[in-house]
Amino acid sequence: MNRLMLSTALGIVLLFAACKNNSGNKAASKANLDGFLVEATLGNNLEKVVMRNNSGQTMEEGFVQNGLKEGVWITYDQDRGIKSLTSYLNGNLNGVYLEFNRQLHLIAHSNYVNNQLHGTSIKYKFGRPLEVQNYKDGKLDGFFRQYHENTGKMQLEAEYKDGLQDGIMRYFNANEEIIMEYVYKNGQKVSGGATTSKDTIISK
Repeated sequence: MNRLMLSTALGIVLLFAACKNNSGNKAASKANLDGFLVEATLGNNLEKVVMRNNSGQTMEEGFVQNGLKEGVWITYDQDRGIKSLTSYLNGNLNGVYLEFNRQLHLIAHSNYVNNQLHGTSIKYKFGRPLEVQNYKDGKLDGFFRQYHENTGKMQLEAEYKDGLQDGIMRYFNANEEIIMEYVYKNGQKVSGGATTSKDTIISK
């Protein structure tokens, strides 16, 4: 019962947040509810549905309204609890997506608008960012940063615009000093090369 109350409350909160932040939505297909049971009816055709395994453990749960996924959907691993949380509005991915490893550490955090990545998307390892990317309407737009999985120090930084590399791209050594730097325009490299000092670039 506690799990039902928690997931229900969380789903309603994220549903209202999605409704507030997303006004236009694409048409979506009806949810495939094979194997799901209706566990609660909340009014306005909003239903809480659950899928359980043969042992009776909840493996996935979420909300459906008029046949479309709404609010937060949660998947579970039978041995460790929550596996992922996904936000929907009118059957489309809208809002936060979170994914966890077997130790329940966050390993991915993304944001969606109408089924497309939009905003900051982060991959984690050992509790530290491994990759940080920015998206706009499903395309990379802004900085992409990659970090060393053991030290957390930056290894790579690049700029994107409308899905193409556009701007500075830098490689870093173990001390986070720039060792290579390039300039891109519309996906094409236009200049740059290895660096011999902080201010000197050997063109290639």
